[in-house]
Amino acid sequence: YSVGSHAANAMHAVRPDFEIRPLIYGLPDYAAENFVCTDLGYNRGRPLFATVGSFERRKGHDIFCKAIRLLPPEVREKASFLFVGQAADKEMMDSVRALTADYPENVYYCKRLTRDEIKSLMEQCTGLVCASRDDPMPTFVTEGLIFGKPSIVSEHTGTAGLISEGRNGFVYHNDDPQQLAVLLEYAIEHPEELASMRTECRKMYEQYYSKEAFEQTLRAAVEDLTAKK
Repeated sequence: YSVGSHAANAMHAVRPDFEIRPLIYGLPDYAAENFVCTDLGYNRGRPLFATVGSFERRKGHDIFCKAIRLLPPEVREKASFLFVGQAADKEMMDSVRALTADYPENVYYCKRLTRDEIKSLMEQCTGLVCASRDDPMPTFVTEGLIFGKPSIVSEHTGTAGLISEGRNGFVYHNDDPQQLAVLLEYAIEHPEELASMRTECRKMYEQYYSKEAFEQTLRAAVEDLTAKK
């Protein structure tokens, strides 16, 4: 079993004959929980795009930074961008620090958010960006789906295998910051279209990532394994 197609493809690269079935984690419905909703103040009346996770090369923060720099100035000024995470890699952190220094009015860095603040971020952001070079199934993207928020993700994520392009998210390829910039520009210029994806994003969460979906998949897996004995 694997957490998604990305992990399964990695295994098939070395063991092509392996039968691998999906077993995706389940997350609670955070949107239905009572939490202290905090105005984090990052959007400043603009569409807000965020990425969450430790700063390491496989997470691709440098790719996201390059994509932001590639945006036409008049487009970049229309949006806010937030990087959340601890600096585990100096090169990645330097990329973000340089970006926040060059565009202090709309690019922000935060080392850590509380759980309630993460939920507030998911509620307040326009969309999420996962530029990972290798990420079996990024949790923060799933948390965004709980709140009906679409993501722009790399093809090297497990999420990419579940996205219906333009309905509940977007996928770019080849770790190409130019491709990411094109999708970012579209998202910035069409925030109302991202908002209209809310229902499909929730459906994606409920179908693949809810605790009920996990229970059904796990139960079926156990029944299948015990039936073979």
